[in-house]
Amino acid sequence: MNVVKNKKRTISKEIFTMIVAAIIIIYLGWFIYFMTGKVTIPAEDSVVWDRLVYLLTAVEAVAFTAIGFLFGEQVNKKAIEHAEENVDEAKKKVVQAKEKLNEFQQTVEEEKEIASKKGPASEEELNKLQGIEQKRKEIYREFQAF
Repeated sequence: MNVVKNKKRTISKEIFTMIVAAIIIIYLGWFIYFMTGKVTIPAEDSVVWDRLVYLLTAVEAVAFTAIGFLFGEQVNKKAIEHAEENVDEAKKKVVQAKEKLNEFQQTVEEEKEIASKKGPASEEELNKLQGIEQKRKEIYREFQAF
């Protein structure tokens, strides 16, 4: 249920953002059209031109900020998706490392049980147990890296 609400909010937010950006871009276009209509103002009347250019720069700043916001949001969405994929991969690796660790721990326990039933262990059996213990430590270090 929450996922559906979040998707609806995301979609409505995207639509709202697009509408606001479109309005700003349309307003910028209208303002540029308005400015070209003022070309008939004589060059000697520089005060009017200075004020119009000053207003144009303010409108441009707002429009370019809105456009930058839209493109920035899209870039951030892709980065977030990529990060979520990395998290999923890391979770899978953690599960695999846990499985390996449990598997080797079980092998060590079995070997210890067999060795305790036999009595004193031979050097070959001790080496085998040490090798298994070494593998367990390696897997444990790998697991700790996560």
